[in-house]
Amino acid sequence: MTPDVDTLARLWPQVGQVAVKDGCVYVVAEDFLDPLVLRGQLAVELTDEELPRHVVQVDSLDPADLVAPDDRYGAYLPPRDDTERVLVRVWERVLGVPKLGVLDDFYAAGGDSLAAAGLAVEAQRVFGVAVSLAAVLRHPTVAALADEIRRSRAAAPLPPAAVGVTSALVV
Repeated sequence: MTPDVDTLARLWPQVGQVAVKDGCVYVVAEDFLDPLVLRGQLAVELTDEELPRHVVQVDSLDPADLVAPDDRYGAYLPPRDDTERVLVRVWERVLGVPKLGVLDDFYAAGGDSLAAAGLAVEAQRVFGVAVSLAAVLRHPTVAALADEIRRSRAAAPLPPAAVGVTSALVV
């Protein structure tokens, strides 16, 4: 048994829409909501049998968005923007693991130093910014690495002429 929509609406006034499907609760809200916090709030109100396996924040209650997460890694949070969507696909391809969420840990998903190096190279190619091996190792979730990539993209790159002048001075 899972919680009813009325219970969820009472507990989560910041949530715009709620759906319950196959033991998962899907929520639509304008701001990011931590699924572990939401599930913890449910745990106070519900019995173990009623407690959903997952709380997932989605963009809409379109049936295509209501995909049950994998139970391997714990709380599932789908990508929230284009950077996270692309980065999730890169991680899934490099790690050979389907359906990763943005909170899934690189190491828990099977990542190692060789995969981290491959991920750094592929992310750099896809996003067009420097993504170091150290950055991948320091930011072991899609959400954290996406934040780092966004910061790198926001930084003003040197104009091509300035790069040529700097290179000439160094030589």
